[in-house]
Amino acid sequence: MDEGYVVKLIYDNATVKPRWVMAGRGRGLGTREHATVFPDRKAATAEARIWEVLSNTAFTVVIEPA
Repeated sequence: MDEGYVVKLIYDNATVKPRWVMAGRGRGLGTREHATVFPDRKAATAEARIWEVLSNTAFTVVIEPA
């Protein structure tokens, strides 16, 4: 059974560390430890699409197992 998925943002600027999506009351970015764990890949994909639209190509959006 899946344990969930997280959404990671990798900035094009290689000197910046990747950030993870925190969802709930609004959306934000944080550390891996504070990332929102989405219950399935479908939910993570929906959130990832929001960030892809917001990105304006500033970062790459990756979905990975929690």
